[in-house]
Amino acid sequence: MKKFLLSVFIFTGIAVYSDTCNAGFYKIEGNKVYYAYDMNPNPDLVELGKQAEVKGADAKTFNNKADYGKDSKNIYFEGKIIKGVDTKTFEVLSNEKEVKNSGHRAVCYYYAKDKKSVYYKGQIINGADVKTFKVLENLYAEDKNSWYEYGKKINN
Repeated sequence: MKKFLLSVFIFTGIAVYSDTCNAGFYKIEGNKVYYAYDMNPNPDLVELGKQAEVKGADAKTFNNKADYGKDSKNIYFEGKIIKGVDTKTFEVLSNEKEVKNSGHRAVCYYYAKDKKSVYYKGQIINGADVKTFKVLENLYAEDKNSWYEYGKKINN
């Protein structure tokens, strides 16, 4: 019964998200980069009130899209370095155009990919097909092999 209700919610577009989209943000002050997050600051960062310094980030080359950040050497998620990412091919994925057309107000940028892996919140999605992976609606995605919810495979 639970699976049936989940399917109805997913496919009718009626969903209650327990995840908050774009709850954090990056801020550059002088030669330092900070990540601010209202809910649970990343414990690996040095806290400064409700913001934490992103240690080692290069403020001169830093840019971001929502919770993902990038400088000349690294990719970050919520202020923490994602190890092993190919910085040259890394891209944040979204369905922003589709979300706007569907009337949804929140756009999540939790999915990303590089030439070898797909990521959800900075973690590799094992088995996801990089070439065919696309975001459907906020926290849902698909590739040629499967569907994904919150970065986890949904059994077809």
